[in-house]
Amino acid sequence: MTPKEILREKWGFEQFRFPQEEIINSVLDQKNTVAIMPTGAGKSLCFQIPALAMEGICIVICPLIALMKDQVEGLNKKGINAKAIYTGLHPKEIDGILDNCIYGNIKFLYCSPERLSTGIFIERAKKMSICLIAIDEAHCISQWGEDFRPAYLAIEQFVGQLSKRPNMIALTASATQKVRIDIIEKLNLNNVSLFETSIKRENLVYAVRKTEDKDKKLIEIFEKIAGSGIVYVNSRKKTKEIADLLNQNKISTGHYNAGLTQEERNIAQKKWMNNEFRVMVATNAFGMGIDKPDVRLVVHLNLNENLEDYYQEAGRAGRDGQKAIATIVFNEDDLYQIKEKHQKEFPKLEDLQLVYQSLANYFQLAIGVGEFETFDFEIVTFCQRYNLKIQTAFMALKTLEGIGLITLSEAMKNPASLRIEMDNKDLYKFQIENERYDKLIKTILRICGGEVFSQFVKINETSLANLFMAPVQEIKEMLKQMQLRGAITYVPSSEMPKITYLSARKDVKELMKFKKILEDKKERKEQKIEKIIEYVTQNKKCRQQMIGHYFDEIAMEECGICDVCLEKKKARKIETDDTDLEKMILKEIKMNQKTLPKKLLDTFKDIEESRIKQAVKNLVEIEQIKLMPDGTIQII
Repeated sequence: MTPKEILREKWGFEQFRFPQEEIINSVLDQKNTVAIMPTGAGKSLCFQIPALAMEGICIVICPLIALMKDQVEGLNKKGINAKAIYTGLHPKEIDGILDNCIYGNIKFLYCSPERLSTGIFIERAKKMSICLIAIDEAHCISQWGEDFRPAYLAIEQFVGQLSKRPNMIALTASATQKVRIDIIEKLNLNNVSLFETSIKRENLVYAVRKTEDKDKKLIEIFEKIAGSGIVYVNSRKKTKEIADLLNQNKISTGHYNAGLTQEERNIAQKKWMNNEFRVMVATNAFGMGIDKPDVRLVVHLNLNENLEDYYQEAGRAGRDGQKAIATIVFNEDDLYQIKEKHQKEFPKLEDLQLVYQSLANYFQLAIGVGEFETFDFEIVTFCQRYNLKIQTAFMALKTLEGIGLITLSEAMKNPASLRIEMDNKDLYKFQIENERYDKLIKTILRICGGEVFSQFVKINETSLANLFMAPVQEIKEMLKQMQLRGAITYVPSSEMPKITYLSARKDVKELMKFKKILEDKKERKEQKIEKIIEYVTQNKKCRQQMIGHYFDEIAMEECGICDVCLEKKKARKIETDDTDLEKMILKEIKMNQKTLPKKLLDTFKDIEESRIKQAVKNLVEIEQIKLMPDGTIQII
């Protein structure tokens, strides 16, 4: 099918948004492609549609598990076979997915960049018929980017080991000139087409409000502006507090953060998407993959640490093209907090080494082992065991993640899955010999069908228990026993935070080599914080123009609709009005030859006295009129 036919059949749209079609044609013309498009512009279609128009599998490199899951689920709902490999999957499940990528009909394989460095992935990828490699969040490849991820640097090495070099498409929502150059150079892209859409949003009004009572200002904003909204805050506790505040003021509100269960998050998100909640109060855990076009207002009650993140989150307003507002509400304390947080974010090298060593002790990992092993992780227990402060440990873990040694995932619901490891004959024999499991096996086969013999199938342990009319824990124990007897491979559901080692455990002395990298990263972050502080504290430059200049869009004109531009317009209007007033005063004096000041005040009694006096003063200064000894005013 043609790209437009695929768009119509799978997505239900008649036309592409600019410049989607041009990007798709570039990919189909076998050109390496870099696409820089704002949040909500439909980047994913730029690789999904051309991949569907080509023979072979598309490998999508993505840094976020939540985003992988969201896109895979969306594609599967459209009847497109997509799978994702991420931390927490059983090795046999990964093995099965990779086999299906070679011998089956999987069209899209999502994975993290770290996965590309593993021997099993490289060897299987060599056997795949790869039509395209899509690199999502491509700014992660650059040390100048906000979310630099060292594993992105290995993408080129991975591609170089394939039997045939596939074309690549790199996508990101925002990139400075340095980042754009880095993407092309570090991916070794030749015959490259670069597509950059302006970051300017004609319908988005940027505003900043400084106030000592942020709660009061927030309520005022939502009482003044109608429509659906998002409020971003910087802590889980704050999501509940602000949601309660808005609900108490009759503004229907839900809250969302990574500390809630997956079910609680799903319910809150669904109610907001269906407009049962007008407002969602959330941490930055909310937003990825959320496509609600009619968001009229995005409010930040705390400062982002950089303009990249702010631009992305603010851009979730007004995706339908109608007028929307992005507002930051701040006070002086916010400026102090963002600087203080920055200082705490970069732990001392000895703290980093201590936490890394403690982690190895916690998981009982020897030097040289543990690559791509995933462990359930509870930070409070960990800190208590090794007498660590939670904040120190958390910052050290985030730093270890930033230099590519581990990943730390938030609590995320991973549903249970299983695969039957016996053929029909052996399974039947197993059922006869183990009558206790016969009914459960029949129930599984009824729910999952025949595919459970060839691949891992997601199961809901609670639903299975209800059908089997037994407690959930009993079902879990039976599944574990069936696994021990070789009948199935069973991966229980999990909702614990997880740590994955991206490389084998190192000697702590090796962390010394990261010292310069961390110092450079700290300096770059300081520069980015200064930019966001400048953005909120200044009132002379157009806000949209400031964001444009930050992303090297130097030619961007003033937007004319942000709070700064509107204040300038207001000031110019007053100037114009004053000029008109001076003309009216001159006309009045000419008509009456000699005019008393009181007469002027009576004539223009609807105008403020101070403005009339200022206008007279201006006319005297430019020698249009003069004040006479008898107290009257005359034309010169």
